[in-house]
Amino acid sequence: MAPAFPLDARIRSVKVQGRTAKFTANVMGDIQRTEVTFNADQPTINVVYRYDEGTDVFADQEIPAPGARSKGLRILRSRADPNSLHLVLEGLGGNSYGLRVRTPHQVGEVTGVTKESDGIRATHLLVAFDGPADTYVRRELIIPLRHSKR
Repeated sequence: MAPAFPLDARIRSVKVQGRTAKFTANVMGDIQRTEVTFNADQPTINVVYRYDEGTDVFADQEIPAPGARSKGLRILRSRADPNSLHLVLEGLGGNSYGLRVRTPHQVGEVTGVTKESDGIRATHLLVAFDGPADTYVRRELIIPLRHSKR
């Protein structure tokens, strides 16, 4: 089993059937997969990951009608380091798109991005794209992350 976690998540332990298990974390692009191996010799296997939450980005996707062009936000890359979130996005020029950031950190300010908290540890961002209305425009953002006291 190898679920995906954000790069800045910290895996503390894994238990299989209540017993501590060895695991390996492997970076694969913008995520880390934390793999644990076990025998599936029982009908139900209980695997529990204990971890410190990392930073993740998501957007609501609208599925275009058959034959229609996509008009939605494209999240090409999302990578968090200890102090910032690096995003590579594409959107149609002249449009703004909603994006949510779930993180245990405080999300900083960036030019051309409007920010508001939704109260459940996610921050809503509204990202504006300049350029021709019928063309996808790439935008690279570095969003500061300030560590919250725990």
